[in-house]
Amino acid sequence: MKQLNWFICLTLCISVLVACGSPTATITGVSITASPSAQPLDAGGTVTLNAIVTGTGAFNTAVTWSVVSGAGTLSEITTSSAILTAPNLGVDSVVQIRAVSLQDSSKTKDVTFRVNKGATVSDVTIAASLVALREGSTSEIQATVLGTGAFSSEVNWTLEPSGFGTLSSSTGANVTYTAPAISFGRVVQITASSVEDSSKRKSIFLSVNAVKASIAAGSFHSLALKTDRTILSWGSDTNGQLGDGGSSTDQFLPVSVANATNIVAIAAGDSHSLALKFDGTILSWGNDFKGQLGDGGSNTNQSAPVPVTGAKNIVAIAASESNSLALKEDGTILAWGSDAFNQLGNGAVNETKSVPVPVLNAINIVAIAAGRRHALALQADGRLLSWGSDEDGQLGDGGTNSDKDAPTFIPNVNNIIAIAAGEDFSLALKADGTMLSWGSDEFGQLGDSAELSDKVAPVVVAGVTNIIGIAAGLNYALALKADGTLISWGSDEGGKLGNPNSSDNQPTFVPALIATNIVAISAGAFHSLALKSDGTMLSWGNFFFGQLGQDTNSPTFNPNVPSPVALGQFNKIRVP
Repeated sequence: MKQLNWFICLTLCISVLVACGSPTATITGVSITASPSAQPLDAGGTVTLNAIVTGTGAFNTAVTWSVVSGAGTLSEITTSSAILTAPNLGVDSVVQIRAVSLQDSSKTKDVTFRVNKGATVSDVTIAASLVALREGSTSEIQATVLGTGAFSSEVNWTLEPSGFGTLSSSTGANVTYTAPAISFGRVVQITASSVEDSSKRKSIFLSVNAVKASIAAGSFHSLALKTDRTILSWGSDTNGQLGDGGSSTDQFLPVSVANATNIVAIAAGDSHSLALKFDGTILSWGNDFKGQLGDGGSNTNQSAPVPVTGAKNIVAIAASESNSLALKEDGTILAWGSDAFNQLGNGAVNETKSVPVPVLNAINIVAIAAGRRHALALQADGRLLSWGSDEDGQLGDGGTNSDKDAPTFIPNVNNIIAIAAGEDFSLALKADGTMLSWGSDEFGQLGDSAELSDKVAPVVVAGVTNIIGIAAGLNYALALKADGTLISWGSDEGGKLGNPNSSDNQPTFVPALIATNIVAISAGAFHSLALKSDGTMLSWGNFFFGQLGQDTNSPTFNPNVPSPVALGQFNKIRVP
């Protein structure tokens, strides 16, 4: 028994010596090495830790490991080593590891590692179920955040201009945009910004009836959309463009367009007219010499509206001298009428069409504009397409004045929210309220300087800011400012600039007098129209065919200054 007790005692002493070292052992310090040694660590990455215990005598080299602060995981732990796996938190972080001498717990060593958040956002993409909407309809918008690591897929949503429609939420990967019940063709900008990295963002541009839908000025006639969704017309009726079903008699005061109901948008060409119905179909009337009515007939003028053949799901319309355009809700374009300068954009050179044909290479379009011999389209990403005649640089492609039979992108132009096409020049409104122009400058219609030189690439319209609406006439321009006033520049033939103090060729803008509280504008060949917020209308310029809709026998009549259209017994014009 004594021998057994002695053996047990000896065994315990050896165990203590192994665990704690000999009674004469002294621990002097603990150090830690890391492999790899580079910092910071990537989120989710690993590093091997080795502890070195120093001392004198027969000391124990073992340590215990622990995570002192921060998040991280230790694995494959031994008495001298461990593997640290860095956290994947989606934010930058710090993790602190401690090694404690098993023999002398007062001897410790801490090591700290900085850990990258593990999320790098490289881009944001955005897509919409519809880019061209009818009034009151909805579009589902989806944002996708691209990057590496554990980044958030959420975005913050913003809508500009504020109040023009609504978003279903301000944060999330998806959002629903609801268009306003009444629209004047304002293109809205919806931006998705990564919640992880707000510098990574992407915008999409959506339109609602992407024309100034309630008033339209042709060459010598005018149209207005009433609150009951019927149409008024006045001015020249040489080709039946007033649509009253009469005997082509000019009208100096407004008359009703025959059989036109449930109308949501109107457009006036040189001597033909278009109307977009609530059901997405189109009516046309007036001159059909080049098939611009699109009724598939024998180029016969129509004095009352007829249906445009095969036009369905339309959300916007535009009319030029001898052709017409329509924007479908899927973001594609139809064109019909004259193709003498490739303005139909269907690749079939100089083939006149009496029924609509698709415009090539036009997708995700939110707005359209028809010039005399060229056309423009605004894409949902804020870029522009142009096609047709480029004789004066009106396509803006910086090229050699070569016509284009299909749409091509205008280089170095983005963040556009509105477009307008005149006879042989073009305008674009940027999201920041400034404007670009290009093409013919014979009459100062580019508004960039007094040198009156044509431009084959876009230039900045001088001194123009806070613009929310634009219109291009024959050889002049109108712009609506955010405060409800108007400015104009270019040819002042007939007083169409609305300022008796302007020059015949006005190369920089002047204010249109007496025009306040304006919500929509339209520029014709020789006359101008403006709609006020109270539903009344103003007109000015050439009046020889009655296109001003005013009492020209009044002693106060002045065609050079905006004056009220004589709506008489008719209802006010449709306003937002």
